[in-house]
Amino acid sequence: MSRTSAPPPPVPAGRLAVAACAAACLLGAVILALRLDEAPVGAATDDAYYVEMARSLAEGRGPVLSLGPGRMDERPGIFPAGFPLLLAPLAAAWPDSLGVFRAVPVLAALALVLLAWWWPPAGTPRPLRLALVAALAVNPWLLGWAGRILSDLPYAALALASLLAAARGLEGGRSRPLALAGVLAGAGIAVRTVGWAGVLAVGVVLVAERRTRDLLLFLAAALVVLVPIWLLTETSPLSAAYVAQVGGLGAETGGRFALGSALLYVVEWPVALVPVFGAPVRDAFVRAGVGIVYQLAALAVGVGLMVLVGRAAGRLWRTGPARVRARLAFFFLFFTMVALVNFRGYPTPVQTRLLLPVLPVGAWLVLAGSWDRRPLAALVVGAMVLGGLAHDGWRIARPLGATRNADGSGLVDPGAGAGLVRERTAPDAVVMCNDPLQRHIHLRRPVVDLPADPAGLDAAVARDGVAWLLLGPSVHDRPGRLEAPAAGCLATARAQPAVYVPAGADSVAAVWSFEIRR
Repeated sequence: MSRTSAPPPPVPAGRLAVAACAAACLLGAVILALRLDEAPVGAATDDAYYVEMARSLAEGRGPVLSLGPGRMDERPGIFPAGFPLLLAPLAAAWPDSLGVFRAVPVLAALALVLLAWWWPPAGTPRPLRLALVAALAVNPWLLGWAGRILSDLPYAALALASLLAAARGLEGGRSRPLALAGVLAGAGIAVRTVGWAGVLAVGVVLVAERRTRDLLLFLAAALVVLVPIWLLTETSPLSAAYVAQVGGLGAETGGRFALGSALLYVVEWPVALVPVFGAPVRDAFVRAGVGIVYQLAALAVGVGLMVLVGRAAGRLWRTGPARVRARLAFFFLFFTMVALVNFRGYPTPVQTRLLLPVLPVGAWLVLAGSWDRRPLAALVVGAMVLGGLAHDGWRIARPLGATRNADGSGLVDPGAGAGLVRERTAPDAVVMCNDPLQRHIHLRRPVVDLPADPAGLDAAVARDGVAWLLLGPSVHDRPGRLEAPAAGCLATARAQPAVYVPAGADSVAAVWSFEIRR
């Protein structure tokens, strides 16, 4: 009589969910490692400001830009000083490293994913928590911006931590967590002025809960953090730059309250939460002559996501353990939306990196709004996770930082050619270049800008005592292409080889360097 083995016991669904979430987190870590250095430092312009301000803080000059002759130390007040303060210890410990600054946004991305596990309230089904973590762990925007030296992810982590602390204090009737929430909210405002959205969200809920004493404690704790930073860095809310940043960008001041601007936020939601949407798919539809189809699909999905958010908020708003967190999440989304449409003048209606702070609470509300209908919940989770993995795979196959792609797109590397100049110059040698700030952080030498008229190159070189000339593409242009005035200065330099001695040339990257002999 033959013996047959018994079939293995079925794997519990809960274990499958844990395994799937763990696999997503592992894949996210691998993808982050592959994408970590995809964007050259300085290619976003803002990152160059942050790096230079951090180095100035580490050297005791304050958050200023100190570039070279004729350039007084400038205080770019439109950039809050909190993020440079986070970077300053790294600048002091590793003064010659740029890559080390990426540690701050990377750690912030990790913190955001971990905090997302704790954000859903007690009683939340464990698979929903796992789905939320998995969706964030492979989100291509979170992974992509984690490698950029920008303040969005550090602020996102601070904002979610502040909301979580406020929720704990409100749910437990305790004041200490609300004081912590205030400290974190104050730090968030110091990192990004949009941090006022979190303060307003917590403040509204505290008022609704009639917790006046705790509201005062929350605000006082925020000011304890903010006031010293404002005094230290001279970036108070009374400064012209701060008022301009909070009130609007020039003529766009009233635009943030327009219904049309708010709708742009809805259109961008599918890009953030369902990453199959985005520039690659949009461009493919445009090339096919059916761009309107993409726009309508994005709008439809955006409205669908908002419906799920409204469904979750309506169901969780009044009673139960999720009441406080649903209110905090809803008001945080609302006030952030009001702030973000201030950026409607940019090439993209709402820059995706500006949506990072609302990813955790937004994804939670979308999941909560669909969870009681299993087919819909499966569709939502699949769109978030599988859509994210598909976008990640596309980006790895087509690196963002390619020096020159087949269609001429890509990112300009302001550090190209800087190593050669540093090797052959003394620390006080003056270098003339275009985009001086973006190249200064790589050169670590005093820099001056090119003359607007290439005919004045010789006079400008003599006036500023320039020792080297470095020419490359502007960070706002396509790589491999030299635009005016750099193109004209290149022709002027080539016409005088005895004065402008060629030192390095890369025609593919369009980078040339010259040693100047007078």
